[in-house]
Amino acid sequence: MSKAWGLIAATITTAATWTHDAHGNEAVSLELTRDGRPAATIVVAEKPTRSAQLAVAELQEHVRLISGATLPIANDAADVTGPRILVGESKATRALGLKNADFKPQEYLVRFAPDLLVLMGRDYLSRTRPIG
Repeated sequence: MSKAWGLIAATITTAATWTHDAHGNEAVSLELTRDGRPAATIVVAEKPTRSAQLAVAELQEHVRLISGATLPIANDAADVTGPRILVGESKATRALGLKNADFKPQEYLVRFAPDLLVLMGRDYLSRTRPIG
């Protein structure tokens, strides 16, 4: 799991700095860190799933290892300003029309928007029991 989140964090960090996509279209810019300081906040539900908790810890640590900045973590009851990284289902993702139950098992979403990155999906502990 740690290697996967490291790759995701590196990909996000790289993707967040691109100004054009592969087709030459202007892409969304999202600054996660600036000069070794956090520029974004990780946001989770008030009662996040274990999968979301692990994802937040792994994402925060890998961004710190890459940039030197420790991104703050807030729950979705907090009034967060500036760029946000939404991890797992929360009030904020539901407001965007996104729910874990809408995903197939082991299906995930990485979505960029202005000042917003959404990371969520549906994990399964076994073939019959959802965990996130």
